[in-house]
Parts: sequence; structure tokens; C-alpha cells
Amino acid sequence: MVAVLRKFGAVVAAAALVAAAGAPTRADTGWHEVGLPFFWPKTGINDIAAGGAGNVWFAGYQGSLPIFAPELSTIIWTSGNPVVRRWTGSGWKEYPLNGFSGTGALGDVSAGAETWILSNASSGPYVARFDGTAFARVTAPSDVEQLRTVHTGPAGTWLTAWRRDHAGEGLYRWRDGAFVAETLPAGLSGLATLVQIGPSDAWLGATRQQAGGGSVATTLHWTGGAWTEVPTPTTSKALRTLTAGGPDDIWAAAADVVSRWAPVESLLHWNGTAWSPVALPGGGFSARDVIVDGTGRAWLGGTDGTTGVLYRRDGDTWTKQTIPLPSGAKRLDLYRFAAIPGTATLWAEGTRDDNPVVMTNQ
Repeated sequence: MVAVLRKFGAVVAAAALVAAAGAPTRADTGWHEVGLPFFWPKTGINDIAAGGAGNVWFAGYQGSLPIFAPELSTIIWTSGNPVVRRWTGSGWKEYPLNGFSGTGALGDVSAGAETWILSNASSGPYVARFDGTAFARVTAPSDVEQLRTVHTGPAGTWLTAWRRDHAGEGLYRWRDGAFVAETLPAGLSGLATLVQIGPSDAWLGATRQQAGGGSVATTLHWTGGAWTEVPTPTTSKALRTLTAGGPDDIWAAAADVVSRWAPVESLLHWNGTAWSPVALPGGGFSARDVIVDGTGRAWLGGTDGTTGVLYRRDGDTWTKQTIPLPSGAKRLDLYRFAAIPGTATLWAEGTRDDNPVVMTNQ
């Protein structure tokens, strides 16, 4: 039945490849909702990425179905069918997912000079690169059981994943047409975020298993050779986001879990020499993500329990910017943000009254 939904949904979506942007709310901040194409319920967005004004992508799922699990005495939802759309500047466009079979959500998308997606499909790990007309599947590393994240940028394309046979987590770099495993220090997990600053400059977020028990968030720095661990001054267990304005301006959001809906617990800044903690705004604000826009300004995004809120970094202080509720909405939660290179334009994904939403200040 899921496969039938996927095929029928593709027909409907094909009839409306481009959906015009909606702007039901707009205030001095410039933030407004961008209308989404039709999707089969239940649907959701897992990630958003921006490579340019006409090159904004979101990835997720549609057609997730409820199934009663007798052994759990509860309803569980199927993983649904893959969804990826590109904002072309005037509407959303769909592209074929060549080589995809079975069912499964798209868990991650990364955009820059290239665009990559990944899915832990029912038929096995799926990694694909956009060729201008479709997503072309590439071979996932043979020792991978489940894919985690994909990152593309000036230092190339990288994957994080869980290995088979309880071999832990791995980092892979795209080289000469294949993903090759990187050597990392022992005792690391939580490989979920990576930021690239230049062709030979990248940072990886991880979790360090401590000798006396427990774990703590850490970072690793790559300058074209081996990865070097650079500890952080936080008690949080994982780094959820790394974003950078340059080699001496890197921000890290830490939490005990890497899920996009979990609140950020601590914020860190790298000044080119060391990591230092940065106080989070108070007043009922729950941070979800940190992003540096294309002009080099840092933003902290999240919610106040009712609507989306952004804090702009001005020197050593935060300046609050409230995102208005979309028309008719009772609640707005924003989880992940993306920045258009070279501009102050931001995009965000989240939920409005538990339904997926995309917002922008463009």
C-alpha cells in the first residue's frame, strides 16, 4: 500500500512541480511562510540546505502510515516515502531519485557547488548526487549499516554513518569516485555535524567517551591530513551544529542528544585559538540551531513556546527578533536554519501546529 501511495503521490506531484510561494504573514523582520507543494499525509521535513537563492532544498518524507504493533500495544508509523524539493526562486521543483527502491525518508540534504541526499531506505543505504536533472545514486561504503549525515562544501563531500557488526561510527570522504573511510581517534561517537571552511580546513563534531564513564562533546580539526581532537569546555554530550564565518569565527551548539527538536543546552565559539562558552539568551527562549549568514553574522534560532524567535549576535550581545506566526497558526517551532551564501538571507524548517513549514526572510 505504501508503494502505491508513493506512485500515486508522484503523479499528483508531477502535475504541480512548481508551487508558488505564499506570504500570509510578513512583518518588519521580513520573515514569511513559503507555501509547500501537496504531499500525502503523514508528511515531515528532516533537513534544509541552501546553495544559492535559487538552490534551496528540503528533504523529508510523505505517506507515512499508522500500523498497530501488538507486541508494543501501540501505533507506530511507517517511514514513509522520500521527499526532496528545490526552491528555484519562484517555486518548488521535484527531481527523479534514480536508483531508489523500496520506502524510506530522506534524512539529510547538503547543498553547495553540489547537492547530495541520503536515506536509510528499506532496500538499503541510499546516497545520491544531483546531476542537474536528477539524483544519481552512488555506492555507499560497503561496511555501512545506516547512514547518518552528508556534508558537501569547499573541502569535498563527507558522510557520517554507523558501521556494521557493532563497529561503531565512521567518517567517509568522497575521493576519486568512491567514499573512503577516514582514520579518527579511538573512543568517539556522535558524528553528526561537520563544517567546511576551505579546501583543507574542516571541523567535525563528536562525542568523547571518558575513561571514568560518561561522555562529553568534543571537536576534531582537519587541515588536509590527520584529524586532531580539540576538546570543548562543555558538559553536554554531543555537538548538534557547527557553523562558521571563517577560520577564527566558528560556532557550535551542544546538547545531550543530536535530534533537531531537542533544545540547545550550551553554545561555544572558536576565535582561532580556543573554544569558549557563550551565554544563551533567557526569557523562556529555547534554542534549536545556530547559523552564520552569508555576511558573517551569527544567529541563534528557536522558539519562545508560541512562535519562532531569532537572536542576532551584535558584538558581545544578542538582539531579539520575533518571527510572526503564519496566518491561522497557533504555534510555530523552527528547528534548522540555512543561509544563502554572500547574503543575509536565511531559510528555516519546522512545524506550524505540528505540520511541516518552511520560512524565509528573503
